[in-house]
Amino acid sequence: MGNTVYDSREDCNAIIKTIANSLVAGCKNTIIPSSVTIIGSYAFEYCKGLTSVTIPSSVTTIGSNAFSDCTGLTSITIPSSVTTIGSHAFSDCTGLTSIIIPESVTTIDALAFYNCTGLTKVIVSDRDSYCKITFEDEYSNPLYYAKHLYTEDDAEVSSIDIPEGVTSISGNTFRNDEGLKEVTIPESVTEIDAEAFKGCSSLASVISKNPTPPAISTVAETYSISNMVTAFDDDVYTTATLYVPTGSKEAYENADYWKNFQTIVEFDPTGIDEVNAMADGSKVKSRYTVNGQATNSLQKGLNIIRFSDGTTRKVMVK
Repeated sequence: MGNTVYDSREDCNAIIKTIANSLVAGCKNTIIPSSVTIIGSYAFEYCKGLTSVTIPSSVTTIGSNAFSDCTGLTSITIPSSVTTIGSHAFSDCTGLTSIIIPESVTTIDALAFYNCTGLTKVIVSDRDSYCKITFEDEYSNPLYYAKHLYTEDDAEVSSIDIPEGVTSISGNTFRNDEGLKEVTIPESVTEIDAEAFKGCSSLASVISKNPTPPAISTVAETYSISNMVTAFDDDVYTTATLYVPTGSKEAYENADYWKNFQTIVEFDPTGIDEVNAMADGSKVKSRYTVNGQATNSLQKGLNIIRFSDGTTRKVMVK
């Protein structure tokens, strides 16, 4: 009688837990079958000869330490079926230079990308979805090392428009994103966690559409109980401009941590209309200025909008 617990289907060069469809042990020659739904904990740990891997669209979970210490890996594409990336999943993958995070991912556990010092690029398929990911700590966000966020069109993201409906911005969401210059916070946001924008050294404009200042939480700085870290770096409070809805400047000037901004300017949040979709329902995929710079919201002047059906449209905002 054959083994009813484990199998190595389709000559995949791996061991799979049959009932769970979980790949529990792989090697550099493994071809992950399309029937696998889970890459189990420690499945490829210390597989230094692994240089590339194709994760099929059947996989929903990448387990803890699944690819830890796979120092030969240089890039990896996570399919749009994956929702959870476990702790230490890619820790110590020092050869990893880029990673694609799909819109399906909702949770990345602690230390998932710890010591991935070779990372230079994080590519996201959908910026709105990226804003909603829960990062358990700073090392769960690959931006901690990469420092630059890109679209699938290989354009660096310099502005982010947090989608309406989001009520809180999690800590470490944009940690160390040195390319981020502008962020727009919708009226729905009522809370911003400590370190949400820590290390965003190029941040020049913070646009808050909520007339009531969102609460900003703090944490003690590492190795210190006297210095508290807020959502923004101290330098940002000095160099960036905070834009707030007309009539709310005084509220921000008296709100904890918002009052640290040395330049606060009022604006009309209804002054710029957004184009969200074509008449046939095609979804906006990306937006660019006339100079080809990727943006997450319409800018004043000529904008080029690319839709999910492959069409483009020019939009003028006055």
